[in-house]
Amino acid sequence: MTHTLVERMTDFSDTYAVVMAGGVGSRFWPKSRKALPKQFLPLLGKHTPIQATCKRVQLLLPRENILVVSTESHAHLVHRQLRWLAPENQINEPFGKNTAPCIGLAALHLLRRSADAIMIVLPADHYISRNDRFIEALQSAVLLIRQRPETLATIGIEPTYPSTGYGYIQRGELFQFGSRQASQVRAFAEKPSLEVASQFFSSGEFLWNSGIFIWHCRTILSYIEELIPEL
Repeated sequence: MTHTLVERMTDFSDTYAVVMAGGVGSRFWPKSRKALPKQFLPLLGKHTPIQATCKRVQLLLPRENILVVSTESHAHLVHRQLRWLAPENQINEPFGKNTAPCIGLAALHLLRRSADAIMIVLPADHYISRNDRFIEALQSAVLLIRQRPETLATIGIEPTYPSTGYGYIQRGELFQFGSRQASQVRAFAEKPSLEVASQFFSSGEFLWNSGIFIWHCRTILSYIEELIPEL
């Protein structure tokens, strides 16, 4: 296993993880507060979600390829909980501006390092029980992006019940790349009503939206320039 992980780290030296840690954790109030959001709380075990996320992604990437984007008000928490994180890999926004500005800012930083940089965008607050399967999914997504550089990839989660608390991804046609398979994305759906969520669940066509994305930095920046130039 160790040998396999070392090989993966070598193979994915052009790939970077961007951990988004700027959320205020309002849905976990009162445990989670503005001064100490949920990603910095030890909710499940001894590690906080941001620590667990960074530890998990190190199964694929070396530490120097992990960046954390947070706000200036939480910068001290990132530093305290991730002592190993290099200063140049901690990006502090003046204040939270949601996902797209966070991604664009990180992509600009990474393009200064490598014109061929691939970024894996990860929320800081996920709980994942099967790290092996998760890393395999990331590995497949990166291989897809290498083969199809203009692609935007995401990872869906098989739903276990008709949740109204998650967004959904509708699966489209399957396609092959190398020895692996992926699905086209037919549509994204925001958090639905219970009736709609039940329809999504029973259809078997929909996945929960994980909020995890994989793409070339230059590709996502070109889409930002085209679709939301004011950003």
